[in-house]
Amino acid sequence: MLKGTPVYPTWKAYLSSLLLPAHERLGFDSRAGDTFFDTQLRVVIIDLLCSLNHEACSSKAGSILEKWMESGSPDEEAETVVSPDYRAAIFCTAIAAGNRQHWDFMKQRLLNAVNANFKIDIVKALACTEDQELLREYVDGSITYIS
Repeated sequence: MLKGTPVYPTWKAYLSSLLLPAHERLGFDSRAGDTFFDTQLRVVIIDLLCSLNHEACSSKAGSILEKWMESGSPDEEAETVVSPDYRAAIFCTAIAAGNRQHWDFMKQRLLNAVNANFKIDIVKALACTEDQELLREYVDGSITYIS
């Protein structure tokens, strides 16, 4: 709602300042001593930081996608590449910052995936691209698939 308004950068900086201490404490990866609340808070923090396109999330998302693309067996590693708890946020952020090669890679993972929840996360992520041509292809493909 605030995106595109003059106050958005200020709001983004303020919200980030509230989220970063918790993110620094919790990080991206689960730890052996995590409580239930740590796990749940991590999911919320990552989701919010990614929705703000914060550098901490953008760089992590990009590195996860690049590492996955470079693996020799991306379909075998598909469901373990990132925690299902925040997979949608990471995938969306990576696609939003990525290019056609990243988008095509994710589209191929969608076509090869078996797990329905994983497919849903990829379908949502493919729509996060900023590239108008890819969005048009996405919509056209969706209509063709439904027909």
